[in-house]
Order: sequence, then structure tokens, then C-alpha cells
Amino acid sequence: MNKKITDIQKYILFVGLAWLLSISGGSALVSASPAEASISGIQASDPSGMIVFASQRDGNFEIYTMNADGSNPTRLTNNSWDDWAPVWSPDGQYIAYSAQSNGNKQIYRMRADGSNQTRLSSLTTNDADPSWSPDGTRIAFHTIRNTVSRIAVMNADGSNRIMLSAGYDYHAAWSPDGKRIAFTSERNGNPEIYVMNSNGSGQTRLTVNSASDIEPNWSPDSKFILFTSDRDGNREIYRMYANGLGQTRLTSNTGIDFEPAWACSGTTIVYASEMLGTSEIYIMNTDGTGNTRITNEPTWDRHPSWQPMYCLRPVAQIASSSALPNVLLVSFKQSPTPLYSLNGGFNWQPVITTPWLASFDPNIPDNPLHVAVVPRSGSIPTRLIVAYNGTIYRTGDFGQTWAQVTLPIWWGCDIGIGQSFDLLTTPADPDRLYLDQACDDGTTFGIWKRILFTSADAGLVWQDFTSLHYKPIPSPILAEQVTARWYDLGWFWEVYDGVTWSSLSDTWVPPTELALDGQDPNRLYGIDFYEEPPIGYQSSDAGETWTAWNEQPCSDYNQLIAHPTISNTLLLRCDQGLFGSQNGGDNWTQRSTWEGVLLAPDYGNPGWVLWARIDGLWSSMDSGVNWNNLTPDYLNHNFLPFVSR
Repeated sequence: MNKKITDIQKYILFVGLAWLLSISGGSALVSASPAEASISGIQASDPSGMIVFASQRDGNFEIYTMNADGSNPTRLTNNSWDDWAPVWSPDGQYIAYSAQSNGNKQIYRMRADGSNQTRLSSLTTNDADPSWSPDGTRIAFHTIRNTVSRIAVMNADGSNRIMLSAGYDYHAAWSPDGKRIAFTSERNGNPEIYVMNSNGSGQTRLTVNSASDIEPNWSPDSKFILFTSDRDGNREIYRMYANGLGQTRLTSNTGIDFEPAWACSGTTIVYASEMLGTSEIYIMNTDGTGNTRITNEPTWDRHPSWQPMYCLRPVAQIASSSALPNVLLVSFKQSPTPLYSLNGGFNWQPVITTPWLASFDPNIPDNPLHVAVVPRSGSIPTRLIVAYNGTIYRTGDFGQTWAQVTLPIWWGCDIGIGQSFDLLTTPADPDRLYLDQACDDGTTFGIWKRILFTSADAGLVWQDFTSLHYKPIPSPILAEQVTARWYDLGWFWEVYDGVTWSSLSDTWVPPTELALDGQDPNRLYGIDFYEEPPIGYQSSDAGETWTAWNEQPCSDYNQLIAHPTISNTLLLRCDQGLFGSQNGGDNWTQRSTWEGVLLAPDYGNPGWVLWARIDGLWSSMDSGVNWNNLTPDYLNHNFLPFVSR
């Protein structure tokens, strides 16, 4: 356990960041903006990427870009009419914007350098304020017909217009997860913030007061919404959770503050303000501190939008192996292309041949590729395993050729109805794999079909237990022990050799999310999500009895992991940030206000924990007290298919 850590391992580089390096190509590697090499506690903000905005500095409103510090302003449009409300496409290659080219308001699109300016909307209607879908294929906007403003969507080329709302709605904002659209509505009198599903259903009011609440803008993780309100007498910037709770004022200036937008790093907000007279562009930290003016013109600058240049792709899984300390494999939601590294993450390559591509559906973020790293299979020293939609794919040459293994039984439920699919490994036996598949076929309310598969030879031969409804959690220290839970009822079991199962408790067991201690096989941790708010528990007798934590640090838990080598040590992701406990969950310390995307043990480097955040991968060797940024560079992902952030 005290293995010497090499210099290369200290620089494990996690990929999944970085949109295109530039709109016209670029070198394979560029340097990131300067950032802290390590942190203890809360990280400072670090803006990066370009900002597009509208300005009157040359007469009428035109579209400009500038660096995040306000330098190098570049004019993109040069028309006799006003151009305003520009927004970047999710891949950073296009800009959609509003224009009044023929007397009516219209939606236009152009490349990021201002070329190929193309009208998308009809000349007979007033259309304005575009917002891209996260996959870049559609645009939401408001359209005015017969003096009534409604939210509509169209394809990115202007075709297939679909009306989503009934009236008096504007300021559409598509959530980065693609599921919802926030908007302003006056349907009940004064302007308020509403949200609806991306197909127009489920329209729900989030703000309720006599003031004007307008201009919603989503955080990159889709958990918060910025908006502008004059509820305190002056127009200021506010933030709330996506369900409308926790409405918090961020700015307090003499002039009005408006048109806020998140940086895709999640650390910084750009907005327009008249605090010094005319409207200028400012940036601030997400808690409202650090206000910095980045434009200085006697005329009006407004409508800022931050380019999604250096954003973490939505990580689905980080795979490592205790027998292969330098091999990492990463998959991403909504992307069919995993990346692998052979030197601890210092360099990355895409898995170029993807036989699952024909059946891959990028519009279902909850159905990503599941991946594993195994040390051997017969004479092949290293294999990468990819599981997708009922088929196991195995490669011994890092994606040049693949062998397919069809699972013995597959429910084949409609993924759109609901599906859970996990590929799991255990460091105690690197060749053993567990695959848990469950789906709702829509025929029995509240009951999901479920299968647990096991393989002892790195995915070549699989056994299935079709009569069991288990969610497996492999032991990190015992090769043949797996703790599992009954999917619907919460019972706990254990398995030896993947065959013999026995009940661990005859009574109701609360937790529905499990973590196994890294040293003590009898110690378990869990969260009961059926409680409101959720409650965390611990067990010291392999699940026979459970005790609630003395302290419940969060109101909304998202992920719990146990440290892979230190007993009684937990890390917890929740909406309020990252928390750590070193006594089994009875006391907690907040490590960061960041929640991050995913926590994962690095089995190839004992004692290391990886933390995927929207600004890269961070690693801790001391149970989460201090974190080191392992991403000193950003890779050019031009070889990857475009996916949403």
C-alpha cells in the first residue's frame, strides 16, 4: 500500500475538457489559463474563453467578440440595422443572434469569425432572443404573432418550427442537460420565471412576487438559474436552484445590473451593468464577489455570452485497474468515443473504431457507454471493455479491433422509458466484472426488470441471475465479496464466487445508495433517498444494523464514496458542494463549494481519489483535504464527435 508514486503519476491528466481550440483549427496542445496548482478548501474563479456581445461603439448595435479580460475587441457584423442578443453554439463554432434587417426582428446565424451570416427565421414574423439546444441541433426563441409572444423551437437551419407555449412568453434559455427550457412569462400579469420540459410540457412557475423577474440563464450543470429582478427596488442579478428555491441576490449596485450569463467553467458570471452610467460588461464570481469591469466605452455594451471553449464534457465513468497503474479509460455522456491513456493520463488517445456507433443515441444522456480496464485475458496483457445496450465489446489493441460478446439475456426495454446500466469492477480481483441492467418496460407500475451478470475472465464468459433484482457494489479488498441491495425494497445481500447469495438482514434497511469501506469488509455506508431530506447511515456489522450519521451535512445528496485505502473516510457530493468525513460520517467538513461531476477512486494509485469537475480533474492523496489540479493542459478534441457539454 506504500508504493512509490512516480513523477508521471503525480501529473495524471484527465481529459474530457476543452471544446475546439479555435474556430479554424490549431495545434494539438494549448496551455490553460493560469490556475492554482493545488487548493485547500474553496477554489478561486478563473475565466477563460471569448465573450461575444452587442455594442453601439461604432454607431448602431453590432456584434463583437473579446477576450475574457476585455482585450482584443473584434467587430463581426457591419450592417445598417441593429444586431443584438448573440449566443454561442455549444461547440463554439457559430453564433446565433437577433437582427432587425427588414423592419421585423429576425434570427440569424454566423460563423464565429463573422462569416456566412444567414437568416434563419421568417420575414413575416418577429423572432428574437435565440438559445441553442445543448447538442447544437435546435434553437429556442420567442416569436411574436398577433401581438402575442410565444416560445418556439426550430432546427439550427431554420426549418421545422414548433410552438411550445401559449402566450406572453419570452427570454427562452435551454438547459445544458437538454431537458428543460427556462423562460420569462407575463401570463399571470407581471414578468416571472417559468420552466418547462424541452417539448413544452410541464410548464411550472418558479418565482412569485409583484416585481419583474426576467432573463433566466442556466448554470453549466443545469442546477442553478441566474435571473434579473427589481424586487428590491433596483434591477439586480439573482441566483436560484432550478426548482425555484434558494433565491439569492448576487449584486447590489446603484445602477441596474442585467443580462447575466455563466461561464462554462462554472466559476464566473458575465453581465451588463449601468452602475457607472452607460451599460458596460462586467464579470464576477458566482457568489457575487470580485466584480470586474472589462469594457470601457462611452456607448452601450450589453448582451454578453461566454464561449464554451474549455468545458468538461459530461463524464460518465472513469475506469482504472489495480494491476495496471498507468492505464485509464474515460467515457462521456452523449458521446460514443471513449478516451484512453497509457501513462497515467499524461497523454490521451481516442478509441477510434467504435462498433457500437450505429446504435448509439446521443440524445439520451442517461444511457452512456460503460467502460472497464482489465489486466489480462488469456495471452492479451491489457484489455479495454465497453458495454452498451446489451453487448460487451472487448479490445486488446486499444480499439483497432474488437470482439463482441452478447449477454445471455437482455430485457431490451425502451431506453426512453427508463434504464439503469452499470459495469463494475473490483480492485481485489481485476479480472472479475459485474454488469447490472435494469429497465422499466412500462407494463408494471413501479417494478423494473433487472438482471445481474458476472464474469470471472474479463468479460469473455458471463453468467446471469435472472431471478434476482440486485444492485451490486464490489468489495475493494475482498475478491469474492459483493454487497448488493434489493432494487425495490432496500434489502442487503452478499455473494461469494458470484453464485451463493444470502440475506444479511430480516428487517427493513434504509440506505438505497451504498459505499464499502476501503479496509473493513464489515463496514458499510449508505444514503436513504426516500427520506426528505435524504439521511446518511453507517453499519459496522456488514449491514445487519444501521445507525444514522450524527450530522447530516446536506439537504440533497448526489454521490457517496468511501476512500479506497483509509477506513472510516468518506467523500460526499451534494448541491451545497463537496464534504469529507474521517469518522464514518458522524462529522463532516466542507471541502469545497463545488459539487463537481463525479468522484472515483484511482485503483492504479492506491490512496488516490479523483474528482471530475467542470474545470478538469483534481486528485487528493489525503482523504480530500487538499486537491491537486491534474490538468495543466487542454487537449484538442477536434477528433471527437461533437457532444453537448
